[in-house]
Amino acid sequence: MSLKNTILGITCALACLNPSIAIADNSAQIQQLRQRLEDYELEIQNLQIEMGAYMLTNPKASAAVIASGGGLAGILEQNIDDNTRVILLGLGLIGVNYCLNPDNFQHCNVVATNLTSYGMRLSNYSQQIDRIEREIFLLE
Repeated sequence: MSLKNTILGITCALACLNPSIAIADNSAQIQQLRQRLEDYELEIQNLQIEMGAYMLTNPKASAAVIASGGGLAGILEQNIDDNTRVILLGLGLIGVNYCLNPDNFQHCNVVATNLTSYGMRLSNYSQQIDRIEREIFLLE
């Protein structure tokens, strides 16, 4: 532990004597963070394309699952007007009705699981991007 403190002390002393070392270190760190940011943004774009293609190959089930979720949002959300609520509930009932049909139930279940997975991955990438942007802001 004392070796680590000694090295840290020397590093701090050198940074105080030569601030360009600390600036160069920050610049390299910022550059690495910017590269990771670009990677995550590319991952989001690729995942959105993949999800769109998946939805196009499963159009009815995707629409039904999304409509069902919209209906649920219409029930849960307090800050929407009555007309929008009625429309969302109507779409939700259509989606639920489609998915409850025994011929469609299993397929809707698989599609709902996959769309949820896409949504969670997109949310995770967005959170990573937010975290990296905060780190970059603190370093600049």
